[in-house]
Amino acid sequence: MIPKKKLKKEPKKEFKMNLDSLDEILTKGWPLEKELNHIPFGDKLRKLGGCLKITTSSLKAMKEEGIPSEVLKKLEDNGNGNKEFRNCMDFTDFIDRRLNEKESSSYRKKIFNNLLGEYGWHVRQVLSSMNKLLSESPVTALADSLDNDKSGYVGKFLDAWGEMRSTDGIFSKSLFGQERIEKFLRIASLYHDIGKVIQRDRHPLEGYHYIAHVKVTDAKGLKGGDFLGEDGFHLLCEAIQYHDLFGVIETGEGSAPVLIDALPFRSVKLDEQKMRLSLLLFINLADISGVIPLTSLKAGTLASDWKRLCGFIDESGGNRQEFARLLIRSEQDPRCAIERIRRLLLEGPPESLKTKLNSSIVIQEVLEETLGTQFHEFWSDFALVCKLDYALRFIKELEKYAAQNKKSAYEIFVIVVSLLKRLVQDYSALTRRNDGTRRRIGIEVSGWTRTPDISRSLIELLFKDLSKGVGWAAEEATAWYLE
Repeated sequence: MIPKKKLKKEPKKEFKMNLDSLDEILTKGWPLEKELNHIPFGDKLRKLGGCLKITTSSLKAMKEEGIPSEVLKKLEDNGNGNKEFRNCMDFTDFIDRRLNEKESSSYRKKIFNNLLGEYGWHVRQVLSSMNKLLSESPVTALADSLDNDKSGYVGKFLDAWGEMRSTDGIFSKSLFGQERIEKFLRIASLYHDIGKVIQRDRHPLEGYHYIAHVKVTDAKGLKGGDFLGEDGFHLLCEAIQYHDLFGVIETGEGSAPVLIDALPFRSVKLDEQKMRLSLLLFINLADISGVIPLTSLKAGTLASDWKRLCGFIDESGGNRQEFARLLIRSEQDPRCAIERIRRLLLEGPPESLKTKLNSSIVIQEVLEETLGTQFHEFWSDFALVCKLDYALRFIKELEKYAAQNKKSAYEIFVIVVSLLKRLVQDYSALTRRNDGTRRRIGIEVSGWTRTPDISRSLIELLFKDLSKGVGWAAEEATAWYLE
């Protein structure tokens, strides 16, 4: 008989922080090193966020990366001990005060990368943006001006913001109350990317499991009555797991029915369902600003998507099944398929292609030419392909190659539609259950950009021999059930 190994018990931890004291810190910026010692999951947050402080070890590492000694000398401790900074902006001011303009512009990025690693700048920007979104002037979170709102995107964003945060808005009607919801959102900004410390590509799922199931002692700290409580903790886990869903809809990698998962099966009030979608919208708006400037176009587009989803919640009377049925039926419309493809193409093309790719009319023409009699079947199935994981990475590379090699926008339309046609045809059977009902699926195409050589070879083949290129791409794809 094999003796059972005793499981190693986690050491007891006492967290000196509570909801109010942590919120007070987060309103100022990212927690300092000494504060992370008293915050649940502080060890992972330290790895995620790095430390904005010049130390002997960081100076040594910077020297090894090629930053000149005379530059590092200016960053050294002046005798009073270099302070640690919470925010990137404050640290930038520190660098600019100690270095001349040429030195600062040449080495600032290397200094930041050394101290913050891969994700530290991003998570600080997310928290900073969340504080702006929760202020009385949320437009300060937008990168562009109110004066340039010819299309009304700022107005759409502010209308949605008002519906959520006004005195009688969605947040005020929730079980948590407005003040507690705002504290929750800052904490969600702190923890939302914690899964990246484990695995970047699947970080929402990895982060959810790590917070919910792995570190029991730390989880217990967050569940405490003076912190989030049981309900607040479970809401945080859901927010971590689904925090990127609005984002994938906005980029076209996802269809709107992907957000069905964010609504609980258990019976909750309409305002509670809307509150969950609202939390995800806020987190996603802040998350975007940590990658690229949050423009009024993006904020307004996401707000419109949120408004549409809330309309289906009202129409369904809070019934999750009915919400799913209404949303999927609405998405099975050629206009939704065309708009999704347009978003995919416009997420990051070179400037020379941006205007040419922004054409719903040409997308429709290419769809009709490529699909023929399968046109109606395609958009019905395409709505149920709720995730096209990593497709955007490839499309950006495709567009970059096209710009560099003077390929036309029309060729890009044909390639993208042909790829989507093949993926949907190959996996549409997975959307059909034996009883005749339909299910949502996801398709992953990370193989298309597995290495730079594979990506370039595939792109070259797609332009040279479309049929063979599509065949290769199809063999690199995999699919899974969402339900």
